[in-house]
Amino acid sequence: MASHRIPQYFLNPRLSLWSVAVVFTLMWHLSVSDIQLKGEVGGSVTFHCPVDKQKSITLFYLMKGLEFVNGYYVSKNEVKGWENTKLDLINTNVNIYNLSVSHSGDYHWQIMYEHDDIPNESPIHLSVTANYSKPEVTMNCEGLHCLVKCSSHGGYPSRKIMWNVPGIQIWKIVNSNETSDPVTMLVNSSSTASFDCSKGKLQFSCSVDNVTSDSFSVCTTEDPQDFPYVLAAICGVVLCIIILVVVLLWRYKKRQGSAPVNGGPECGVQGCPEEDMPLKGKEGEVER
Repeated sequence: MASHRIPQYFLNPRLSLWSVAVVFTLMWHLSVSDIQLKGEVGGSVTFHCPVDKQKSITLFYLMKGLEFVNGYYVSKNEVKGWENTKLDLINTNVNIYNLSVSHSGDYHWQIMYEHDDIPNESPIHLSVTANYSKPEVTMNCEGLHCLVKCSSHGGYPSRKIMWNVPGIQIWKIVNSNETSDPVTMLVNSSSTASFDCSKGKLQFSCSVDNVTSDSFSVCTTEDPQDFPYVLAAICGVVLCIIILVVVLLWRYKKRQGSAPVNGGPECGVQGCPEEDMPLKGKEGEVER
């Protein structure tokens, strides 16, 4: 934004009486601004000059404090002002585009008609805001405690993160932080909350300046942080099943190994039948 001193019309001898009065009364006029304008960062806003078109206009200047923004002077037509402004002579407007936070503040019109010695003033206040991004959530859970961080960036003016937690779960905010960029003046806002998971699963969201995050679950095994524990439990169950199957197969094969060979004699508890026994002689030799 270019910096400009008050235009040369203040140096006109004809206007010397009221030029001093302007300087002394400037702050009083700005403190009682009746017109409130709002704009967004990167957008535009139009200042309409309330001139009396039934009179012959000598000049109308838009000022921010003692700094010239843009305007019209009858002897010079258009006077160069801020680079991001445009003068509309037909509608007596000044448009400021590509707004930044630094454009916020108190402005006023200086209006003079033919044969006037004192300018008319019309104070205006401009508020420039920026929308915060949709809050993002990160979690870190250990045992029965979870730390949850909610963060948003690029907003103005400074706003704190608000937590939307239903029910009677035990939780508390452990940290809140709002940092402003030294150049853009835009604010990054964050907050960290601690949750006691002794009462189980909980739904929550967080918001900043009317922008709300998605709904999230905390204190549940379905959370990404619990995945290693779930995986270990599954592996344990699978290992137990494998061991059981191996034991059953071993016992089955052992029983099969002790069974009689196919085609051989089968003897019960009483022994083998005599007809199946080999014949022996008196001396114990087998009869031929």
